[in-house]
Amino acid sequence: MISKKIISLYGAESQEIGEKREIQDGPLYDKDHVLRLLDEEEIVVWTRKCLRDLQRWEIDLEDVAELIKTALDKGTFLGSQWCEQKRNGPWAACDAYRIFRSEWSHVAHKKILVEYYVKFAINRKGRLLLVISCHPSGY
Repeated sequence: MISKKIISLYGAESQEIGEKREIQDGPLYDKDHVLRLLDEEEIVVWTRKCLRDLQRWEIDLEDVAELIKTALDKGTFLGSQWCEQKRNGPWAACDAYRIFRSEWSHVAHKKILVEYYVKFAINRKGRLLLVISCHPSGY
């Protein structure tokens, strides 16, 4: 086991992360808790890569909240894993989902089905939703 700083609600007591990043027996976070944080707009973009993806795809926090709500209601749970914010930075235990959403394509001039990947955690105090990843799949 590797001792790291863990800032997520899940794993906050252990302070240890296994050699593999996968976490068994997910999802880790209660749907109602996540929905409450989304409704209260208690959302933080936790990684630079996520922030760049949101800017690149012109996704705002309202869109992020909608994507996560859809993931919880209709998405496919992909698994849970440990994620590091930056090199030698803090870690969070995250749940990942895949969803499909119909969106207008200016290129195709019609609605197309877009696959999204979202990954999030709840902070140690249970008051913030940390968004680790949110982007169309394949990018």
